[in-house]
Amino acid sequence: MKFLILFTLLFYSAVLFAQERPQGDRGSDNMPKEGILKGKVYDADLKTPVQYANIVVKSAGDGSIINGAVADEKGDFVIKDLSYGKFTVEIDFIGYKKVIKTEVLINPQSKEVDLGKIELKQSVTQLETVEVVGEKKYVEYKIDKKVINVSQDLSATGGNAVDILENTPSVQTDIDGNVSLRGSGSFTVLIDGKPSPLQGSEALQQIPASIIESIEIITNPSAKYDPDGVAGIINVILKKKKEPGFNGIVNVNADTQSGLGGDFLFNYRMSKLNLFVGAESSNGLRPGTSQSVRENYYDSITSYIVQDGERARGRYGTSLKGGLDYTFNDRNSVTLSGTYGDRGFRRSSFNKTHQYTTPELIDTNYVTDSYFKGGNIYVDINGFYLYKFKQKDHQLSVQGIYTINNGDDDDVLKQYDSDENFYYTDTDEILRQRTESTDQSINKRIQADYVKPFKKEGSKLEAGLQARIYNGKSDYQLEDYDFDTQIWVEDPSQINGIDFNQTISSVYSTYSGSFKKFEFMAGLRGEYTNREIVSRIIDTSYIVDLYDYFPTLHISRPINATLQVMASYARRIERPRDWDLDPFKNYSDPLNVRMGNPALLPEYIDSYDLSAQKKFKKGFVSLEGYHRITTNLISHISTLGADNIMYNTMANMNSDKSTGFELTGNFDFTKWFNLNSGFDFYRYKFEGEIDGIDVSDANNTWSARASLSFKLKWGTKIQVNGNYRAPHIEPQEKSEGSFMSSIAVRQDFFDRKLSVSFRVRDVFGSMKHASESWGEQYYSYSKFLSKAPVFTFSVSYKINNYKQKRSEGEGEGGEGGREGDM
Repeated sequence: MKFLILFTLLFYSAVLFAQERPQGDRGSDNMPKEGILKGKVYDADLKTPVQYANIVVKSAGDGSIINGAVADEKGDFVIKDLSYGKFTVEIDFIGYKKVIKTEVLINPQSKEVDLGKIELKQSVTQLETVEVVGEKKYVEYKIDKKVINVSQDLSATGGNAVDILENTPSVQTDIDGNVSLRGSGSFTVLIDGKPSPLQGSEALQQIPASIIESIEIITNPSAKYDPDGVAGIINVILKKKKEPGFNGIVNVNADTQSGLGGDFLFNYRMSKLNLFVGAESSNGLRPGTSQSVRENYYDSITSYIVQDGERARGRYGTSLKGGLDYTFNDRNSVTLSGTYGDRGFRRSSFNKTHQYTTPELIDTNYVTDSYFKGGNIYVDINGFYLYKFKQKDHQLSVQGIYTINNGDDDDVLKQYDSDENFYYTDTDEILRQRTESTDQSINKRIQADYVKPFKKEGSKLEAGLQARIYNGKSDYQLEDYDFDTQIWVEDPSQINGIDFNQTISSVYSTYSGSFKKFEFMAGLRGEYTNREIVSRIIDTSYIVDLYDYFPTLHISRPINATLQVMASYARRIERPRDWDLDPFKNYSDPLNVRMGNPALLPEYIDSYDLSAQKKFKKGFVSLEGYHRITTNLISHISTLGADNIMYNTMANMNSDKSTGFELTGNFDFTKWFNLNSGFDFYRYKFEGEIDGIDVSDANNTWSARASLSFKLKWGTKIQVNGNYRAPHIEPQEKSEGSFMSSIAVRQDFFDRKLSVSFRVRDVFGSMKHASESWGEQYYSYSKFLSKAPVFTFSVSYKINNYKQKRSEGEGEGGEGGREGDM
C-alpha cells in the first residue's frame, strides 16, 4: 500500500510540475521558440519501431536538459517549441545502447530538423564468461493494448497459450485451463489479427507456447475490431521469419502425465515469393480428484447427495498449415493460406455416491462410471490482398475467410448399485446410457479495410466494411441399454435438432490524430444482426433483428520522457451462443437437466480504462484503473425440482459492475536478475432477481503474481513464478481462492541454436477449483484437484539460427507479413 501511495504521488507530481521545462540554448528568454526536431526510432536488428524510446534534447554548451519526448507506437517523435541554437540529442531505451547526436543546429534558415531513421542496437555486455543480450520487456504498453513478449516467459515451456497467460496482467486462469480477462470468461481470441476457428479458452488451450511470439491484451478494442466479448480481445501473434533463404524451428516436449507434443515451422523466402508450412500435434491428460456435497431442502425432509471420485480430462489435436506470400510489385501483394485441424476433448470420471435423507427415508449407495469424447475436424481457408498507394501508409486491403467445422460428441454413462463400502460387480449394473451429438457449421467472413494518412504527423483515417455469415446445424439423441434384450433403445423424448443462422453486417470508421501533446483515436462501428433459430423437432423458429452502434475512444499523453498517461472507452456486445438459446431439455445427467432460453437478449458492455506508465532507470511501473458496466446480464440459473433434479438454464438479470485497478512493475535490478510482478484489485457487484427473489450481491476480490528471472553462467536461465487468486463471487456461486507456482530452467547450446528446458508446474499441488452455490431450496459444495506437480521436458532447435521477427502493421488485423504463421 505504501508503494501504491508513493506511485500515486509521483504520478500527480509529474502531471502538475513536469509541464514547464527550461527552453533555449542558454540564450535570451525572448529568442523565438520556432524550432522543431523529429525522427523515427527503430530496432537495428528487428527493423521494428521502438515504442516509448526516450529522446532528450540537451544544451550543446553546458549539457542542461532543454526538452524531451517519447516515441509513439510507430517509433516517431516530434519535439516543438525549441529555441535557436546548437543541441545534443540523446536517444535511449531499456535494453539498448544509447545513441547521441551532436551539433544539431536549429536556426531561422533551418527551423525544422529531421534526424531521419535512428537505429538502436540491443546492448551486449560481457559478465565474466556470460554473454548478456538486451531483450524486449516482458510487458509493453501501447495506446490500445498490452503486449506480452513470450520469449521472456520460461514457465510456459512445453505448454500452451494458457500457461503463458498465467503470468500475464489482467488475466486469471483456473485448474481446468479456463481463462478469464479481468474477471470475465467472455472474450474474443484472434490469431495474427484473424478470428480463430475455435473460441475462447478452447482456442488458447490448443496453441503451443513454442510457436507464439507475443500475446496482445486489448481490453478496449477500437471500432476496427469485432465488438464481441465482455472483456475484450486476446490476440495471439505467432512466430515469423523474414530473412531470405530456408529456415525453421522444431520443438518437442513430454511430461510426467503422459503428455506429448511437438511442432515445426519451415519457411523459404525468395525475392518475391515466400512459402511456409507448419504442423503441430499434442496429446495431454490431467488426472485429479473430485468431491461434492448437495443438500436439497423440502418441507420436512432434507436430501443429501455426497460424491467422492476421480477424474481425468485433457485435449488432443493435430493441425497442418501452409501457404504463400507473393509480392507482385511495390504496391500489390497477396497472401493465401490454409489450415486443416483435428481437435478434441476427452473426459472420464469415476464417482462414489451416497444418497440419503433426514429423517431416514432413503439411504442408498451407487457408483457411476462415465466417459466423454468430443472431436472437431475443421478446414480454414484465408485470402488476403493488399494494395499500397504512392503515399506512405496509404493502403487498401481485402480479406476473405472460409471455415468449415464438423463435430462429433459421444458420452457413455454406467451406474452400479453398491454396498456401503462401494463394492460392486458387473451384475450390479442398473443403468447404461449413451448420447450422441453432431454439429456442422460454415463460417464466412469478408472485409475491406482502407487507411488514409494525412499531412499532419500521426493523423489518419481508417474505414471498413465487413460481413459475417454463420450457418450451423446440430443433432442430438439419447439411448438406454436394455439389459434383457441387450440392445440400445432410443429415447423419443431425448431427440433434438436445431438450425442456427446468423448474419452480421458491419461498417466502421476511426480517426487518429494529435492535439497539442495529446494523441487520440476515435471510432464508431455500426452493426445489423439477423438471427434465426429453428427447432426441427417442434417446428418452431425464433427470429431476432437488431441494429447496434459501438463508439470507441483512445487518448494518450506523454507527460515527459518517463511518464505516459492513457485513457479509453469502448462499447461492446456479448451475443448468446446457440446452445444457450436452444429450449430442449437435456437429461443426459441423472441429477442435472440443462436447457436453453430462446428469449435471451444480448449483453451490452460499457468499458472505461485510465492508466499511467512511469519509467525508471531500471524498469517501469504501470497503474491501470477500469470500470465496466454490463446490462442485460446473462447468468446461469439453477432451480431444484420436486423430483430432486437440478434444472439449469440461462436468463437475463439486471446488470453488473466491475471497478478496480491493476498495478504492474518490471525491474532489472542487476544484469542477471529481473522481477516482474502485479497486483489486481476489483469490486464486483451484480443486481437481479430469480423467481421473484432478490439475489443481488457484491464483494471485493484480488489477485497477485510475481515472476523472478535469473541469468546465470553459460547461458543458463531460471524463472520462478507464483500467482494467487482470492475468493470471488458470481450469481448463486462463490469460488475459493487458489495458488499456483512453477519453476523453469533453460539452457542454450551451439550459439542458441539448441535450447533444452525443464519445467515444474504447480510445485506444491495447491492449485484447485472449489466453489459453493445456493438457491432457495438447495446448497452445494464442490472441489476439484489435479495431480501435481507436473514435470515437463522440452527441446527446441533452430535451423539457420531462426529468429522471430515482427512485420510492420502486424497485430492490427494481420495486414501484411503473414509468412510462416500457424
